[in-house]
Amino acid sequence: MIDITGFVLVILPLALSPGTSFVLVMSNLSLSGFKSIFPVIIGTALGIWVHAILSGFGISLLLAQHDLAMAIVNYIGIAFLLYIGVRLIYIGIKSRHSEYQLQGSLTGVKKAFLLNLVNVRPIVLYLTVAPAFASPHVLDFLVLSTVHIVIMVVWIIICALAMYFAKLKFPLNTLRLVVNTLGGFSLIALAIKLSIS
Repeated sequence: MIDITGFVLVILPLALSPGTSFVLVMSNLSLSGFKSIFPVIIGTALGIWVHAILSGFGISLLLAQHDLAMAIVNYIGIAFLLYIGVRLIYIGIKSRHSEYQLQGSLTGVKKAFLLNLVNVRPIVLYLTVAPAFASPHVLDFLVLSTVHIVIMVVWIIICALAMYFAKLKFPLNTLRLVVNTLGGFSLIALAIKLSIS
């Protein structure tokens, strides 16, 4: 039996807290407008579905039982977070100059998907939390992951709209500087936290 209400109550604080995808969406928005948030959303959703499928089939559980494999996934995730964090800070600092061109610095579906695949947060979520709310069937995990994605998408769109309207009041270069620099530092802090835990 699947417990969607219980899952929503547990997942809501996690989905609403700023994570990697949230930072990437806000960065894309500050660089290229509202439509640029969707590649990050799609990549993140695909990553969440992959985690759900792997957990539903028990593959994630096998991975979690091998310390070396989990450590490798963890270190890849940390390295990727550091790379994205440094890149966002660089883009934020460069955006102070109005002549700086930001082409090619948007996060696409592939990068968001890969980052989500090695992100420890969804791995742990679908290994430990999701099984408490679903029977061990792939379909149950897909339903829970879809609920997770819907919550995340609604929240990201609300925040993106708020930021879009903030762009109308604040100089765009200042907004890019703040969003990308703060986002970059938060990803680096997250990577450091993951590396010492």
